[in-house]
Amino acid sequence: MNRIVAVMFVGIAGVVGYLLGSSQREVAVTPVADLIAPAAQPQVAACPDLVSGAESQGPPPVPVDCASAYQGMTPVDLLELPTDFEQTAALYAMAQNADLEALKGHINDTLSIAVAGERAAALSILFSRFADLNPAAALAHYDELNLQGQAGILFPMFSGWAKNDLTAAIERAKSLTNPADRRTADRAILQANASAPAEELEWIASQLGRSGQISNRASNEALARRAQTEPEAAARTALALQNPQARLESLAWVVNTWAERDADAAIAFVRGLEESAMRARLGQIVMSQVAQRSPEKALSLVDTQPSQQQQVMVQTVIMTLARNDPQKALAVVGRLQTQQEKLNAYNGLFSQWAQLDPAGAGVALERLTGIPIDNKFSMASQIAQAMAASDPEAAMEWAWRWDEQAGSPSRQHQWTWDNVVSQIANSDPNRALVLAAELPEGSRRTNLVSNSLAQLAATDPLAALDQLDLVPSGQPRRSAMRNVVSNWAQSDPVMAMDWVMTLPQDQRPEALQAVSWSVISSDLALALAYTDDMNPQEKTHWISQLIDDYAMEDPEAAIAWLAEYEHLPQYGEWIGTIAQTRVVDDPRWALKLLARIEEPQQLQAAQLQIIHTWVQFDPIAAGKWWHRQPNEHRDLAVLGDMVSLWSSQDRDAARKWVLRLSDTGERDRALIAYLQSAGHDQADTAKWTLEIENSDLRFQAYQQQLWTLMNGNASRVDEWLQNARLDSDQKAQLQQQIDEMQRHRLGTM
Repeated sequence: MNRIVAVMFVGIAGVVGYLLGSSQREVAVTPVADLIAPAAQPQVAACPDLVSGAESQGPPPVPVDCASAYQGMTPVDLLELPTDFEQTAALYAMAQNADLEALKGHINDTLSIAVAGERAAALSILFSRFADLNPAAALAHYDELNLQGQAGILFPMFSGWAKNDLTAAIERAKSLTNPADRRTADRAILQANASAPAEELEWIASQLGRSGQISNRASNEALARRAQTEPEAAARTALALQNPQARLESLAWVVNTWAERDADAAIAFVRGLEESAMRARLGQIVMSQVAQRSPEKALSLVDTQPSQQQQVMVQTVIMTLARNDPQKALAVVGRLQTQQEKLNAYNGLFSQWAQLDPAGAGVALERLTGIPIDNKFSMASQIAQAMAASDPEAAMEWAWRWDEQAGSPSRQHQWTWDNVVSQIANSDPNRALVLAAELPEGSRRTNLVSNSLAQLAATDPLAALDQLDLVPSGQPRRSAMRNVVSNWAQSDPVMAMDWVMTLPQDQRPEALQAVSWSVISSDLALALAYTDDMNPQEKTHWISQLIDDYAMEDPEAAIAWLAEYEHLPQYGEWIGTIAQTRVVDDPRWALKLLARIEEPQQLQAAQLQIIHTWVQFDPIAAGKWWHRQPNEHRDLAVLGDMVSLWSSQDRDAARKWVLRLSDTGERDRALIAYLQSAGHDQADTAKWTLEIENSDLRFQAYQQQLWTLMNGNASRVDEWLQNARLDSDQKAQLQQQIDEMQRHRLGTM
């Protein structure tokens, strides 16, 4: 699939939210000519679309009913579906219908996807659902798979976690060892709380070690207030800011306020800006404000825009109108030029319309002509689900009518009816169960019955368990049982756990997995008490799930309790988990605790985690610890991470420490890490590259500099190569790379 889902229409509310810091999700951006604007994605019934971008947050959990057509398929199989829409919706349905173990399996399958963009998008969906169920376990699996640096996966996990358990999310973020991951997690936590009062945001920032970074919001709010009376002066103040991102954000605040009171003046100001990307982004904000007050004026302004921006501006007007006057928005769609642009606009329009007035949206959709029937059924599915929330009978009639029109319903057509049943299950699971059971045998019936049973479990779990025979035996019934038990455990973890422990041992592992999070989070003492009644395999999984909670509550008690299980292979990993919870408060205590670990690989992994965390908040102390270690215990990978993290906080202090290293090999490795960290100018980089003694490492450093130089200051590349401390063969290799890059650049101009 091209990007799981092609970029749809421009979401102007997302533009304002992103730029003003008021949105609770980060918005991806994509170029349209010279316009760069956040992309909004359509949501279709029970299967919301994927939000495009490297740091996006997936939608909240959705019903599992649209998974029915994809029973038994893997994520790789789903990417063979004919449209991006089907692929994305199916992946969301698969994720929603899976428990933790199934999600791990799907994630492992996804790693075999060859196309990096498709793989990353699918992993984002699956890990987002994983984090909904158990964020700590999701992060652990992320680490196990060595996915560090995958912002598109990590951002939605931490964003959702921060909304559900801010304290836990902050503590886990502080323990991240990869610098890029730490930045992503911090950004996700702050963005998830963007609408909080300034003092609360500052407290969160201080907990993350980023105090002072929230002050921009207060400054922007002050600029917006000034723009109410002195918009030009406020705009000049914003334009004078040196940091490009801060300048854009401040201008967004000013322009948004300015456009509310004097749109013409705001438009004139934006048109006068020299930078095209900034002009386009701010133009989106102004256009949204104008469209809210006068759609006709907004459309007249479209015609005055450069041709390459006009279609995007029309989409802005459509999405603004969709929230206030969908009938007018429908008429404006005709101004779009291509069929795909119109389909994208219709999808977004009917998605919003269905929430405001499903009956009116349904009438308009039936009258709509000139679009493919499959697209029409997708929109009908949205309307059906929205209708079912308030009028199930009308929704049932609507769904049947559309299925009859389909003749032999395709998978998309079936979603229309299936989504209605799923929606009914939220309020009347018994009725939904009857409706689902009347379907012919097959995956649709199985999934709808399973979903209805899971909903019934919230109010009458024993009745749901009694009707499990409605689901075919084997894996489908086991999956249905997991869903029922999981929902039961959320409302009554003690009763659910008691029931699970009565199961035969061959049926218990999956059921234990289903109840573990609810039991551990609600009653840790109960979870500990049950451990003795489990077999060795069950104990291993159970302890791995609860030890993090226990360590956070009482690490000394957790250590004492684990002594009974030190014969189990995972003992060292569990001790490492306990140590990690104390590293910020007492890193030396954490390192001392590791002496209990006998398995070398477990010891090394735990030590790396602690040192990585330590260096982020006290690099000087971590550096002293490094110097005290015997040579055989010094890991160059740890050294590189220490220096890289330290450099991002205090470049001068890190460099001084590196230059005091007595071992040449260590100093060379540390210099490489220092140069790879951000913030070096060309002169600084050239100076310290000369200090690298190892010729191969020095050559690597020059190769990295070449890419930066060619993309930023290619005119100086000859002088740079002449001064490089390299032998003739290495210079010849770099010259060959320079020639190839220049030929490629000329070939693409």
